[in-house]
Amino acid sequence: MGKSIQELSDQLATNNLTIAALESINFITNNAWQNVAGFENTIKAITGKSDVDSIQKIGRKAIALYNDTAEGYQIALWLYQVVDHTDKALSTFSFGSRFNEKIPLSNFFNELALKSEEAQSLDLCLKLTAELTALCYLNGISDKQIAYFGQSLPAYKNDSLMRMAGLVCFDGLLPLGANFTDKVLSRMNQITPHELRDNLTFQKIRELIPGASDDAKLKFIREVFSSAKDWMDELVKEHDLSPQAIGKRLHGLVDFTDDKLDCLGAFLDAVLNYYEHTGTQTVTRRLIERAATEV
Repeated sequence: MGKSIQELSDQLATNNLTIAALESINFITNNAWQNVAGFENTIKAITGKSDVDSIQKIGRKAIALYNDTAEGYQIALWLYQVVDHTDKALSTFSFGSRFNEKIPLSNFFNELALKSEEAQSLDLCLKLTAELTALCYLNGISDKQIAYFGQSLPAYKNDSLMRMAGLVCFDGLLPLGANFTDKVLSRMNQITPHELRDNLTFQKIRELIPGASDDAKLKFIREVFSSAKDWMDELVKEHDLSPQAIGKRLHGLVDFTDDKLDCLGAFLDAVLNYYEHTGTQTVTRRLIERAATEV
């Protein structure tokens, strides 16, 4: 086992490019998402407890639940991490902890790798598949039920809703453009099992995806996307989202021209870890909510 859930929560960033990017689209959650970092801070924020004894009891129980390998919390967190860590072209570049001026996107053109629509579509679908799988582990559901995913998305809030908002904006609209869900649906119908096997993220999470063959796993991935498509389309419509609207909100962070939205998408894909960040918050939240009812 790696770091404890307490360490992971305590090490969450409070001010970096990922946080700034998420705050720029926080309007999608009606500004309900708060970047709570720190294990004790999270216990206080979720439970409203302030006395040391209660906080310590809840914390110890949450840690015990996370450490129990019969539970699914570690697997869920690993899924959030792995889909964010694969193929980070600029992962070694440090942007520091504070931002005093905009980052010039032109400085990174030579390092950016623009993905094909097929590759971007598959990556988005694999993130959704990881989301469903993590959701099942968090809720103690043994079978990866696609219908359960579609039913759960409308109830998403806080860090979970922010994660899906990030997916729609940073992995959907910016790199693929308007009507990205239709493009993904079309591209996924063209992807072959061989192309699926070549994908680094798929290689890492393959054993957790239902299906006896890669053909069956590809069918499952397509069905996961289909189950989420209507909800994502409604989110776009409800908040009047577009590549241009998202780009406008990011202009304060990154210096780019409006004809480089695809490059902006590639840049954000290479540097943001919003899936891991909000995923850590989600797992910590679930642990504390359960611990608070059991102590």
